[in-house]
Amino acid sequence: MEERKLISPLVKQQADEIRYFGNDMAHGDFAQPVSADDAHEVLNFLDVLIDAVYQQPAKLQAMQKREHSESNNKKQQKAKTSRRKATGRSESVN
Repeated sequence: MEERKLISPLVKQQADEIRYFGNDMAHGDFAQPVSADDAHEVLNFLDVLIDAVYQQPAKLQAMQKREHSESNNKKQQKAKTSRRKATGRSESVN
């Protein structure tokens, strides 16, 4: 995901740490159970990962769409005003 620029190097680094932790749990010694703190850290990381990969891009795309729409509306309004001035008509209130 980092190579495709979906996540930052910092998120990748933390993902690697969690992957190592998971590998230890899956293939290592089960002498120590997973602590509540470790489980919370994994869940917190998943929140960060989902936000970085899905939520932030969606929010930014929505912002761009709104900005594009507002820009088009302003251009249309300006063109309409210019046409009215060119034809000598005054603006009417709808």
